[in-house]
Amino acid sequence: MEGVDETPKASQVALEEDVISSMPDIVMNNILDRLPTQEAVRTAILSKDWRYKRKILSQLVFDENFYGFLQATKNERYYGKIISSLMHHLKGSIKKFVLCIDDKCYSVMDAEDINKWIIYLTENGLKQLTIKYLGEKPLRLTSHIFSYLELTHLELQNCELAPGTDYCGFPNLLGLNLIWVDIETYKCGEFLTRCPNLERLDFSSWNYDIYETDIAKLVNLKKLLWQLGTFKNTKIITSSRIFVAMGCLTKLSELSLFFFKCQLLEDARRSVPKSFPCLKKLNLLGIDFSSKTMVSFVVELLCASPNVLSLKIKTAFKDAFQPGSSEVDYGKMGQLQLRNVGLYSIRGSKNEECMIKSLLACSPLLKKIVITADTPEVFGDDHGD
Repeated sequence: MEGVDETPKASQVALEEDVISSMPDIVMNNILDRLPTQEAVRTAILSKDWRYKRKILSQLVFDENFYGFLQATKNERYYGKIISSLMHHLKGSIKKFVLCIDDKCYSVMDAEDINKWIIYLTENGLKQLTIKYLGEKPLRLTSHIFSYLELTHLELQNCELAPGTDYCGFPNLLGLNLIWVDIETYKCGEFLTRCPNLERLDFSSWNYDIYETDIAKLVNLKKLLWQLGTFKNTKIITSSRIFVAMGCLTKLSELSLFFFKCQLLEDARRSVPKSFPCLKKLNLLGIDFSSKTMVSFVVELLCASPNVLSLKIKTAFKDAFQPGSSEVDYGKMGQLQLRNVGLYSIRGSKNEECMIKSLLACSPLLKKIVITADTPEVFGDDHGD
């Protein structure tokens, strides 16, 4: 009897070893979505089967890294066509779409291309949309963007929007970040209040007029980045107006206030700030320590936020240094739960010195304090994680 050759053939070994290709689509989708888009596209070279795996991508990120990939392969002139082709061949829904373009990228596509993609995405269950345009003129987007009723995250930069008369808002929107965005026909406050479930709001770069009552209606906010110079009809505000706006935000856990382009005046009537027990992170930019009113506001805010764990303050830049005074009542600050404190661009005024001493005295659980006279970029996208 002849022996049976049980040695597996090379093709059989290759087939058995190609475990990844035989994984369920949901597993493959999770793997591909964790790769940069350009790397996910490159997986087509792994085998003939992988050529079709990229069709199940649910996240598309076309940023500077993707454009650099096209430059390296000398395909940058086909940027718009590549995006169109890739979107056309996807067989599943696109949950996340990110597009970052500058003048160079825009030269190989135009607003018509981008708006066609937006219309296509409205029919594919989109959840997260980011469009950042770094060109000179704003990018005008189609009104189809307002049909994304399932949208949970929206980030736009340097764009123009024109909501139709039938605009009802974004009922499922959780995160909103608009930078240099012109919203025609609608007031900014009205636009915001039509997003009732908003949890994260960044309008640190907005240049709109907003009533403090508009902010107060966003009762689900957990994270707020706020350029105070956007107050309605004035760049001069009082602490009571700020506390009125924040009074209903009982879920707020992270607050960043930007005092640039605005002036804080003393209240004509005494304000009694409410308590913010959920607030854990507090970032204050543009604090003028020569102003008793502004320093008193900081003390009041800390008194109203007894559970803050992280505090970062960056002082306002002024050509003429004013030493300030120690008339602020630091004694009412009480005991704080602070773990980390950062004080930046400190210039040695009496109020700064008193603030530092008070924070040290009132923070028995303090682990780290950073004090610097420099002006580093300490507030990045995470604003002091």
